[in-house]
Amino acid sequence: MNTRELDIRVSRKGDLTIVAPRGEIDAASLEAFRRTVEPLCSQPVPRLIIDCRNVRFINSTAFGLLFHFHSQCVGRGGFFALQNVSKKIASIINILGLQNVLLVNPDKDGINAAVQ
Repeated sequence: MNTRELDIRVSRKGDLTIVAPRGEIDAASLEAFRRTVEPLCSQPVPRLIIDCRNVRFINSTAFGLLFHFHSQCVGRGGFFALQNVSKKIASIINILGLQNVLLVNPDKDGINAAVQ
């Protein structure tokens, strides 16, 4: 288990909010991740991308939280995607059956279509 605090950067690119965690999203860091992302999902028409470029591990509880965030964003007419997902994490998403729910590694056209 990771005992260090997860480093999370939040930036804006046009109407998209990009959340870039660094490290592991596990039991030790899950609450910090939730506290950062949840308010962003509560905005009117939230458009969020979680940039997973520097994420080494996501535990099963965190995948449930990602699904929750996705539901919140889409329920408000918004958008939620995971970008720069490693093959290892993408494989876990497939094993969990979330590949048809979570938008993973969309290209620019996929992002544009999703936010229209």
